[in-house]
Amino acid sequence: LMDFDKNTGILSNPITFKPNAVPHVPAFTGIYGAEFSPSGRLLYVSANNSSTEAAVVYQFDISSHNPATIL
Repeated sequence: LMDFDKNTGILSNPITFKPNAVPHVPAFTGIYGAEFSPSGRLLYVSANNSSTEAAVVYQFDISSHNPATIL
């Protein structure tokens, strides 16, 4: 996840977070979509968690820009 300056096109402040903590499933078998809310405060990720479970949509509040808080 990075900040994007729409005036310069520069990406900055990279962070990495992996949704592997409870209540999230430990291993995604297929993330197939990601969307931001209109405000840019929320990130939605759609995933298949196994071949036998239904697909799910995760919502992350990314406004803190802190991996621990996002999870």
